[in-house]
Amino acid sequence: MLYDGNAWWFREYGPFQMGDEGYPDAGQVVRQYREQLGITPACLGQKLGMSDVAVRAIESKKSRLDSVILRKKLVSALQIPPALLGLDSAHPQALESPLWWVEEGYPLFEMGDDGYPVAGQVVKYYRDALKQRDATWTQVGLGEALNVSDVSVRGMENNNEALDSISRRRALVFILDIPPVLLGLDEQYYTADVGSLLGARKSSETIYLDKTRIMRYSRMLTVYWKAYYTSTLEVSLKEIVEDIRDLRASLLDARGAQRKRGLELLCRFYQFAATVARDQCNYRCAYLYARQAIRFARDLGDPDLISASYLRRGFIFFEEGKIEQAISDLDIAHAAGQAVRSSLRGLIAQVGGHFHTHRLTDEQDRRVAFSLLDEAEALVRAGPYDEDDTYVIFNEGWYHAERAEALIAMRRLDESLGSLDLADQEISTNLPRRRAHLDIFRSRIYVDKDELEEATSTALNAVELCRSSGSSIQIFRVLDVYKSLKTSGYGSNPSVAKLGVMLRGV
Repeated sequence: MLYDGNAWWFREYGPFQMGDEGYPDAGQVVRQYREQLGITPACLGQKLGMSDVAVRAIESKKSRLDSVILRKKLVSALQIPPALLGLDSAHPQALESPLWWVEEGYPLFEMGDDGYPVAGQVVKYYRDALKQRDATWTQVGLGEALNVSDVSVRGMENNNEALDSISRRRALVFILDIPPVLLGLDEQYYTADVGSLLGARKSSETIYLDKTRIMRYSRMLTVYWKAYYTSTLEVSLKEIVEDIRDLRASLLDARGAQRKRGLELLCRFYQFAATVARDQCNYRCAYLYARQAIRFARDLGDPDLISASYLRRGFIFFEEGKIEQAISDLDIAHAAGQAVRSSLRGLIAQVGGHFHTHRLTDEQDRRVAFSLLDEAEALVRAGPYDEDDTYVIFNEGWYHAERAEALIAMRRLDESLGSLDLADQEISTNLPRRRAHLDIFRSRIYVDKDELEEATSTALNAVELCRSSGSSIQIFRVLDVYKSLKTSGYGSNPSVAKLGVMLRGV
């Protein structure tokens, strides 16, 4: 993901990509500062006691960069501002100022070899302080939050073990509210707010579509959709747009049936690009591509394309909370879809029914919503449906999942759980994006029912599934659950802290 214009490092240090926990990509930082000094990978490797291949792996794959010790060596060798690698920059002469933290009002910890307090002592002190307020914060409790054993926590606190990891230190800062500087970490740009951190990762890059030569025009769109649904292959928005560029360029000389087929394919590519951009929370691009898909669909006068294009723009409106626009698009899709194949018509009916439940102002609204859901139910029972070139999945599992969301909107929580159970039985385990969807909405129901332990465990499972699907939009849904849990009476529980750590690390 490219820099979006708001990163704190851009004006002073340059346009690095977003890396971990609100800091720039560490591998890019190392490469830029090495090249600025005119140092070869082999030369840097000699300074660090490693091979040039290892240095290249640091820069391209961020290999070994979880090590605080290595980051400090790189800061020294390449004159990198420590904050760019997430390290404290306020105490450059820490070794020459014994117990500087005491002078700054922190507790009396022993001094470590790096001029900072012994990290294990810091961890134990702040865990004990938290335990005074909440008895669950034993070594077992901290282990649960970190997803490690209590034996590992004991090793950290008593023997300073496993604390060279910057990700481990950041997790401890977040969980125990430790001042980052006490663990040698940057304090100026650190944020404890998960929402702000995830928001900084939203993509806002607009990729403009200009003419170019054909490169991969014949790539099968079905491969993209399969990868999107199953997450067996990373789906790159940039690659999709390059294919669109190539396809558009190839159509300049196309005529007759070939041109018509090319335009139909182009419309479907735009639909897919809009879907992927929405999934990445890149709404500006999503609207751009959805608008193009609708334009081509209407020019072609194809009911399938018109219905599918409005359906997919409706999803974008809905995710941004623009309910009226979402319902309007689904109503258009539904009207156009009366002549289309049953799978697409069924999906439009179930989604439209769900969207209408978010605008229940009177009995008429309720009747419209359930009329659409009943229509979808009748169509799904008439299935099953094979895959086709609309690339929609409409089956019993997905119908029950959509109906569950509609019931949540109407606060019919127990019925919604029943629908989710039915969906759970039908949706395949090789669809992690959809499985995550079920767990997220189940956790929302548990929050509303004040079953907070169940809500947390279900949300934790959803995060694991979101990692495999790479879906930003799903992560933000889990974030909403986390915020509700954090402000509840269960908010100080170690498992909620673990959820926050996992969200920060996604």
